[in-house]
Amino acid sequence: MNPKNAFWQALFSAVLIFGVGIVLGFNFENSRNQEIEKNLLNSEINVLDSQLMSKVNENFNIGCDASREKLIKQADSIYSEAKLLEKYASSSQITDTLELVHKKYDLLRLNLWSESIQLKKRCNFDFNTIVYIYQYAEPSIETKSEQITFARVLEDLKIKYGNKFILIPLAGDLKLDSIDLMKEAFGIESQPVIIINEKKVIEDVDSLKEIENFLILRNESN
Repeated sequence: MNPKNAFWQALFSAVLIFGVGIVLGFNFENSRNQEIEKNLLNSEINVLDSQLMSKVNENFNIGCDASREKLIKQADSIYSEAKLLEKYASSSQITDTLELVHKKYDLLRLNLWSESIQLKKRCNFDFNTIVYIYQYAEPSIETKSEQITFARVLEDLKIKYGNKFILIPLAGDLKLDSIDLMKEAFGIESQPVIIINEKKVIEDVDSLKEIENFLILRNESN
């Protein structure tokens, strides 16, 4: 075989393989983003449903237990979707698109938290809410290590206690005014942070054990 022909054949094969790889990668990323958008749309519908359910409950004197059950179910669904989104974000190269999607998710989660607070007041409920605020964009190695510990503890608690509390994760550094105002109200200046029942703020790994004690005490008092 002519060496020149062999060279051009090898070059053509390399370019072809590289091109096919780019196309497949783009298609995979596009498919993944479509799945995220689908989950986001489903979350938007669920939160809108929750808002309307609150209005129905208030205007037509419907029992509060159904509202509580639905709210907890929606919170668990959004938590599962949040874990999936974080998995996508950790391996994605199209970060701008995912960051916009993430902002929409965080606003939905903040709205869900607000709905849970209103439901507590309106129906005199005493269920637990845990809001986990973390750093999304380029956390340092130390912060990333802390967040892994925070997330692991919260996930273990969720497995152990199930729907006895609502777990709402929020990115605290995406420059969303509503979330920034919330952080200001709680005096939060850095992440990760955990807020329990809109009262207790946990900022360090050593205090994580207090979460379970707090949940146990609350459950025993109910």
